[in-house]
Amino acid sequence: MARWAMVHEQSGFVANMVEWDGNLKTWKPPPGYIMVEDTAVVAGPGFTYVDGEFIPPPNNNPEE
Repeated sequence: MARWAMVHEQSGFVANMVEWDGNLKTWKPPPGYIMVEDTAVVAGPGFTYVDGEFIPPPNNNPEE
């Protein structure tokens, strides 16, 4: 099993992370989403996938 990001096709928003074997015959993402393998184990929900890279969400903590 590998780690995959469920990415909204239009926005690039990472909606979820799943362990999956990549077999589209046994499971398919919901309409409007693609699966992107996260081999570097860097992505998480809330990230954005742009130009082949996972971008972390902005820091919303004003104290940092």
